[in-house]
Amino acid sequence: MNHHNNQGVVVMPVLRIGILVLVLGLVACRHRVPQTVSRMPPAPATPTSPAAAPKPSVQSQLEALRRMHADGLITQQEYDSKRKKALEGL
Repeated sequence: MNHHNNQGVVVMPVLRIGILVLVLGLVACRHRVPQTVSRMPPAPATPTSPAAAPKPSVQSQLEALRRMHADGLITQQEYDSKRKKALEGL
């Protein structure tokens, strides 16, 4: 078997050495001992409920109710009930 290319360079033994190095590298990686991970303190627990948003002003609540009633999104009865609750917060 001829192991020389057109320029007289030895090809097959170099290729075999390259494959051997690759295989040995993969085997070494599989048997590498994992490094111990430093233990960090656990992250603080996230609250189960979202943070309370600041309560909108009574004026903005009443304006929103007026718009919803005018757009037909709530009935007169719902508007009156929610308006009463908003005014009780004063």
